[in-house]
Amino acid sequence: MKEELLIQELRDGQDRAFIYLYRENFSNTFHYVTNNSGTSEDAEDIFQEALIVLVKKLREQTFELNVKVSSYLYAVATKMWLYKLRSRKGIYENPDFLENQMDLNISLGDSDNHEAHFAIVEHTMSILKEECRKMLSLFYFERKSMIEISGLLGYSQDFVKVKKSRCMNELRKRLLQHEEFQDLIKI
Repeated sequence: MKEELLIQELRDGQDRAFIYLYRENFSNTFHYVTNNSGTSEDAEDIFQEALIVLVKKLREQTFELNVKVSSYLYAVATKMWLYKLRSRKGIYENPDFLENQMDLNISLGDSDNHEAHFAIVEHTMSILKEECRKMLSLFYFERKSMIEISGLLGYSQDFVKVKKSRCMNELRKRLLQHEEFQDLIKI
């Protein structure tokens, strides 16, 4: 389905558009949520909530979608899941880690594309090996210290520092090879 038609059908509340989005995009949210301490029910709830956010935004006169619907939907779903995880753990911090926390040695342009950046980073992280995903999540999302991470993973603090650096370099490399990400940043 073409993006313009999909957006119009979503604005109009057409069932066909929702079925299409579910069929084409739910698996990404499902994998993200279930790989990050969630259940299939959590994934369904998050996906439905993200759809509601998407449709509300599309119906706003001033809202302009500058990325694919699937990218926006994934970004909203992953952010919502992070908020939910943080509230469960009693952590109330800003999840815009890409701009505020991660040193990717790139300059992000205007902040209008936070969701798109976030979706691409989240998707790219999901491709990394489990050990890297875990280490980067502990450090950037859960704000664990190197000492805490070394205790949780059973490695020396020096190993954790080296491994985190290697994982971050791998993430950086993959992000800089990602076409959509390059379109959103100014290198």
